[in-house]
Amino acid sequence: PRSTPKPSSAASDVYKRQMIICRMIVCRMSCIMSIYQYKKYQNYQKKIEKNISKDLKPVKTSKIGKAYRFDESGPRYIEFCKSTVPPGVSFSSLRIVIDCANGASYLSAPIVFWELGAEVIQIGVKPNGLNINKECGSTDTKLLSEKVKENKADIGFGFDGDGDRCGVIAVCYTHLTLPTKA
Repeated sequence: PRSTPKPSSAASDVYKRQMIICRMIVCRMSCIMSIYQYKKYQNYQKKIEKNISKDLKPVKTSKIGKAYRFDESGPRYIEFCKSTVPPGVSFSSLRIVIDCANGASYLSAPIVFWELGAEVIQIGVKPNGLNINKECGSTDTKLLSEKVKENKADIGFGFDGDGDRCGVIAVCYTHLTLPTKA
């Protein structure tokens, strides 16, 4: 299967499961590096600092390692998301509109809700590299609101481009009242 973008929140689960000490996430031209359990891995930190401070010498490309895609990250992240739903909770009666902002969650978010049993109406799931967050997603919920009403959906979720934020459009069909104290 073709490797696809994942929400930035997927990185945490994937890397934890693979027990990688350091993780690097490249997101919007920024590189963030964090080291887990600093005290436990101080020796690694010292080795990294020592190597960084050395004079760098060119290396033939044939001597450099290869990068490989980790194509299991999508299915694993979907399973992780589903595992956060308590047992016995059913989405089978729900009609949900998902707006993925033409971003990283365009595959995973609809699949999660669909596999949990919901009827899923998808928008913002055709990224072309230029249309991320463009008049859609959590940064612009007008289309999401219209689709929730148009489809008589129970709820709508609008994600931002990298999938780490979500706006919710809820529709109340009944008037809820809290019990009064007698």
